[in-house]
Amino acid sequence: MDNIIVGRYDRDPEAQGVVKAESGRWQVVVDKEGYPHLWVEVSLEDGQKGMFCVDYMLPVPIKDLMDGGCFGGELSPEEEAEAQAECEAEAHPPCPR
Repeated sequence: MDNIIVGRYDRDPEAQGVVKAESGRWQVVVDKEGYPHLWVEVSLEDGQKGMFCVDYMLPVPIKDLMDGGCFGGELSPEEEAEAQAECEAEAHPPCPR
């Protein structure tokens, strides 16, 4: 298990701070507006390592997910039952604590 490092960027114009694994395998960078961005270590074709921002795999920016009202309203009972069944059938990462 990695130790976790928390840092603050007082003079960085693009970021406020970071939470990262001591090993450097992942980090969450908090941008200047306070939105989190997850970066993970990836293997490159030449055998080297690089960092990849998971944001690039999302259909909308983090800011829009958090503030933009991207999600619809209430589901009908049938839609809710279908969504619950799909959710239970999938593997999920641990929830934030």
